[in-house]
Order: sequence, then C-alpha cells, then structure tokens
Amino acid sequence: MSSSEFNRILVSNKLVLVDIGSKYCGACKKVKPVLETLRQENGEALKIVEVELEESPALIASLKTVTSFPYLIVYKDGKPVLKKAGIKDLKIEIDQALAKAKVL
Repeated sequence: MSSSEFNRILVSNKLVLVDIGSKYCGACKKVKPVLETLRQENGEALKIVEVELEESPALIASLKTVTSFPYLIVYKDGKPVLKKAGIKDLKIEIDQALAKAKVL
C-alpha cells in the first residue's frame, strides 16, 4: 500500500483502525479474530485496514511510530486517537478508543 492510498483511506472514512503486522509474527495472527469481532460489531462505521510489513515497509517507516508488532492505530477524522503495540488488553483498549471517538 502506498502512502497516497493510505492517506486517501484516512480522509475518506471517519473512523479507521490500522493493523500493522507481519504474516510471520505469531502475536500478529492473534489479532485477526479481534479484527473480525470489531468488523461485526461496528459494520461500516469502522474501516479496518491491514498493513503487511513485507508488502508495505515504506508506508510503515513513514508512520514513524511503529515500535513493535502487532501495532494498531485508531484514526478519527484522519488523526490518531489510539496507538497500541502488542495484544495485551487489545480489544478493551480499542473498544474504549472507539467509544470515545464516536462521542466526540
């Protein structure tokens, strides 16, 4: 995914969840069921984008905040409202960020 595609997604959607990971990362694979649950719970209100390290290294480097994998970022109106490394308390923290973002 190019930076321009990524930016287009951010401006075209009110809420975006970006999952940054690698197909070789065991913890990254554990995020997939959480993403599916979030898709079911939020429907079209939440755009979920999965960014694969091996396919988009330049995009990931341009974000300058990715410290480990998996790394998730929730954007509201193109601005980050949550940055989360790892899977500990993942669903809880994303739910809280989405609830807060929907209220604002």
